[in-house]
Order: sequence, then structure tokens, then C-alpha cells
Amino acid sequence: MNFVYVRDVARIIVQCLTDRNALDEVFNVGSKDDVTVEEAVKRLVSLFDTSIKVETEPMRTGETIHFRPNLHKMEQKLGCKSMTPFDEGLQETMKWYQTQRPDNRS
Repeated sequence: MNFVYVRDVARIIVQCLTDRNALDEVFNVGSKDDVTVEEAVKRLVSLFDTSIKVETEPMRTGETIHFRPNLHKMEQKLGCKSMTPFDEGLQETMKWYQTQRPDNRS
């Protein structure tokens, strides 16, 4: 799967709105990280320091196994070559999530 940190997506949207190279263009936005759902769950469980029972089911007919967007145009026209690594984005998302919990709000 292709997971993209929301701050990276927001940055590229702003750049598309302000960069003349983006005028009348369509871009794929994504990451070069290829993380399976199983790997993502394992990393989440580790990050939250918890244990859960993960149940898997057989793949359904037509289900996407790999999704890797072609990022060449985004890199060439917008100069966007680096995205937040998956684990870093996961940690930042967890920090944000913790500030949103009712017991952590001021």
C-alpha cells in the first residue's frame, strides 16, 4: 500500500496552487515507501505499546495487492522528491491523536 503523511499532501496542494509549473496539470501524490497493511498494523501495535488480536481474511477477487503511483511528473515539475518516511509520519500522527483525546485537552 502507499501511505502518505497528510502534511506532505497539504504541502503539495499548496505548491500546486502557487507554482506556475503546476498550472493546468494533474499530479499523482504518493510515497516511495511500500508498506503492507500487515506491516502497518504491526508498527501501530508497537508504537502504541499494546497487543491486539489481528484477524486476517483471504484476499477478495480483484483486490489490489500493490499500489505504487507514478511520481515522476510530481518530482520533475514540482521538485518533490522526499516525503515523510512512514514510521515518522506514524509517530507524528500518534502525537497529534494523543493531543485530541478529551483527557489531554486544555
